[in-house]
Amino acid sequence: MANVILVRHGQASFATDNYDRLSSIGELQAKQLGKHLAKCQYLPAKAISGNMHRHITTQEHSLAPLSLTQCQFVIDPAWNEFDHENVLRVFDKRFNTPESTKAFLSSQLHPQKAFITAMTKAMEQWQQQPENNQYSESWQQFNARINEGLARLATGLNSHDNVIVFTSGGVISALVLSILGLPASAMMSINRQLTNASMTKLYVKQHQNYLVSLNEHAYLLANSCNKAPNDQLVTLI
Repeated sequence: MANVILVRHGQASFATDNYDRLSSIGELQAKQLGKHLAKCQYLPAKAISGNMHRHITTQEHSLAPLSLTQCQFVIDPAWNEFDHENVLRVFDKRFNTPESTKAFLSSQLHPQKAFITAMTKAMEQWQQQPENNQYSESWQQFNARINEGLARLATGLNSHDNVIVFTSGGVISALVLSILGLPASAMMSINRQLTNASMTKLYVKQHQNYLVSLNEHAYLLANSCNKAPNDQLVTLI
């Protein structure tokens, strides 16, 4: 049974022309995760990343403090996030381009809240319209892709090997739904609570997966006993 850590990437560059890069806070989050992994003397047999820039950069910062001479590094697009920009565009034409998206959000009193509200409604539409050919990937195709990635992950592993995967919140949320047998409508309830650079832990074996923990991120707090949500390294978007 493999021990799998799913890491949500560090904070990306929200409301900029290129979302797919870490913000300065995102880099700090990934480095803080790396310090935690080093302190725990964590040595993965395999490190997997989606091929998005925010995934790869989070991996680089997080694994830099570790001595990984025996680790197998894998880039697997199965762990890429769904195309949230496409999902938003189909839902509302105000999200057609980075410029129009920035203009819409800048006109809102609470831009992040407005984005989350729009994303939640767009996700619901995506999940409920599997035949809509405006989507670059259907909800069903997305789930099939990430579950195939999870099944492929265990190939060649020994029992109790450690695996770390650098991916996105949508991927982690959808896998949690699958493992727990929850409805698709619960996805955003999970997704919007996942902290950047947080860890979700699974036990993975042939034909059966288990959720061990969700959204671990105490290592991001200035004081591990401090649970204040406004800590500078605890971000949700």
